[in-house]
Amino acid sequence: MNNKIDVTAIMKELEGKIQEGLSKKKLTLTDISLLMTEHIEKAKAKIVEDVGNIVQDEVPPDDKDNCEVCNKPLKKTKKKINK
Repeated sequence: MNNKIDVTAIMKELEGKIQEGLSKKKLTLTDISLLMTEHIEKAKAKIVEDVGNIVQDEVPPDDKDNCEVCNKPLKKTKKKINK
């Protein structure tokens, strides 16, 4: 894989906010914990999105027709439907 999952920007943003807060001496442990939680959730969402994109790119679409109700494959028949 060629770095399709990348959360570097999110972690750099977290690092910047922590450094800024510590330099201004306005950041408590609770604030750091909240920032970490927020950025971990952002990273998690980004990873899920990136994995979804990888799966779409790597796995060919299924050409089989499935029933909308039960999702079983439809059988091909030669019978014509009377309307």
